[in-house]
Amino acid sequence: MKSLLSSLIALVVLVASGEAQVPRTISYQGFLCDTTGQPKPDATYALTFRLYDAASGGTVIWIEQKDLATKQGLFSTQLGDLVPFGQDVTFAGQYWLGIQVGTEEELSPRLSLSAIGNSFRAMKSDTALYADYAVRAARTDTAAYASVAGSGGSNPWQISGNDIYYNNGSVGIGMRSLSADLEVDGLNGVVFVGTSGSGVIPKEGNGSRMMWYPKKAAFRSGYAEEASWDDANIGWYSTATGFVTLASGNSATAMGLRTVASGTGATAMGGATEASGSYSTALGHFTEASGTYSTAMGHRVSTGGYIGSFIIGDNSSDVNATSSEPNQFMAVFAGGYALWTDRSGQYGAYMNGRTSGWSNISDRNKKENFRPVDGEELLSKIRSMSITEWNYKNSDPCIKYIGPVAQDFYSAFHLGGTDSLGINSICIDGVNMAAVQALERRTSELRDKTAELEAVKARVVELEVRLARLERESSMPKDITQRLSDERDGQR
Repeated sequence: MKSLLSSLIALVVLVASGEAQVPRTISYQGFLCDTTGQPKPDATYALTFRLYDAASGGTVIWIEQKDLATKQGLFSTQLGDLVPFGQDVTFAGQYWLGIQVGTEEELSPRLSLSAIGNSFRAMKSDTALYADYAVRAARTDTAAYASVAGSGGSNPWQISGNDIYYNNGSVGIGMRSLSADLEVDGLNGVVFVGTSGSGVIPKEGNGSRMMWYPKKAAFRSGYAEEASWDDANIGWYSTATGFVTLASGNSATAMGLRTVASGTGATAMGGATEASGSYSTALGHFTEASGTYSTAMGHRVSTGGYIGSFIIGDNSSDVNATSSEPNQFMAVFAGGYALWTDRSGQYGAYMNGRTSGWSNISDRNKKENFRPVDGEELLSKIRSMSITEWNYKNSDPCIKYIGPVAQDFYSAFHLGGTDSLGINSICIDGVNMAAVQALERRTSELRDKTAELEAVKARVVELEVRLARLERESSMPKDITQRLSDERDGQR
């Protein structure tokens, strides 16, 4: 299959001193493709370059052969570095460059090279010295070439002072089918370099643009208004993208719609968010992270200037919620909370909306292997367990607690898996409920015994009353007999 070659750049990179001398090498870059326009496989190809004094036929005045490697069809070389241009190659007139791939026929048509006199005026660039040449694309039935021409004629590349520009169609690097003004397709990507602390801002004011500002190593992309992307509002090493975003803090990032990141290292994303605290983060809508190291997420929440605070809120109200302490975590969700340790909601805890207190998942339908508990045995274990008052180490000793330690609780009951350093709330609640139930049984039994004793006591009282009455009744005859005996004795 016959190879096609598209010349992308032809630039003079070495200029001899003095206007009467000619360039010693020409920097040349091309694109090697097949007849369908696809790049040839990455490999090393034998290329032959010839200079002619005519567009066809004519005399070969210079020839150079070299093996060049391609990447995605692209190759580059310095013409004249192996075989220098002879003294008869003055570039004072018209030349044509012919290119041959391997043993195939030389590509047609030849590349036209024109010079302005024989002087090459260098232009300033970040990476190379350029001559007063520009590239003009010319398409044929077999190949596409770039031609070097002066500043006149129909050449679409124009030179103005130290600037060179193209205002006719699209430009492609590494590709031929273009849909944008500039498209790049390269294996090793694209790099834009600059000097930190030097230079001026490329553009200020309102409008849409994508801008790299080397002096401050800052990047902007989107739409600017209200001087948001003017030099005074651009922080060093900052990034801002979207609509009227402001990243004035050093190393700050602002993205979205009217977001502001004014703190050092701050990040603001979403809509109307503001991160003014150093290393703060504001995400969502109308969130404000004003404290250092603080985070505000969701809708209409603010860290209130408190350092290290984290607040997150829902969309249930347009009333702002604000952190109330430094280093505080606050969450506002009118629909409640669910903390699951699996995807199905089999395990975890929750708090329903507009309620207080956590509920553990305890649905009967999610449980199995039920068995009764010996309440008396459980009470015995509790009775032997140490229950004390204590406080946590490295805390305020005035903050007191009462309860067992986790090791004793686990040793007594072995509940809640293998965790011996914490007390699961379901487990201790279950132990307490079982203990209360056992005590209730004791209480019921005592109540029954007490009722029996009360009945016995009442019977005893009744019997005592009856006994006393009988004693009184049995003592009356004895009194009469005694009186009669006394009367008899007196009559004597």
